[in-house]
Amino acid sequence: MDYTSLTDKELVEKSIKNDDEAFKEIIERYQRKVYSIAYKHCYNAETSYDLSQEIFAKVYLNLLKFDMVYRFSTWVIRIATNHSIDFLRKKKLKTISYETTFKDLDDQFSELPIPDNSYNPEVIWEENEQKEKLMEGIKHLPETYREIIILRHYEEMSYKEIAAVLKLPIGTVMTYLHRARKLLKDVFFKED
Repeated sequence: MDYTSLTDKELVEKSIKNDDEAFKEIIERYQRKVYSIAYKHCYNAETSYDLSQEIFAKVYLNLLKFDMVYRFSTWVIRIATNHSIDFLRKKKLKTISYETTFKDLDDQFSELPIPDNSYNPEVIWEENEQKEKLMEGIKHLPETYREIIILRHYEEMSYKEIAAVLKLPIGTVMTYLHRARKLLKDVFFKED
């Protein structure tokens, strides 16, 4: 049987009936997305791999709870996000208040240069530095703001999908996203 041609819901139905090949196909479809979500929470490849394993175990054990009315992808993303958040809570990783300002290694506020679209190794290096700085800023956002930024800009989810994953009203998602963007903007574009 060609499992790749089956819909997610068909794969779920088969997995519930102990069809291991169907669940392997679910893993194939979602392993990159799940790993990506885990990585964006812990920033460690080995830990992300371990979290991914745990997430798929949780998905498998809860298949009977999946409501076929909804999209399976949103359900998997919600489990991956919640499991990653729980991991962070258990690790008690430090977050700081959104009112706290961020400084670079030289204890200075830095402006981000306007990107040059031509191929230039120096520009590519600078862009990578900016991405790292942005990721560092995101890591220090309050937990809910961090989640919303990741889901919106890295997972490219709609406001409605984010609201479903985080179980928040859409208006709250939009407000939190606006505040998170403002905090990041303040970090990167604050005048000395």
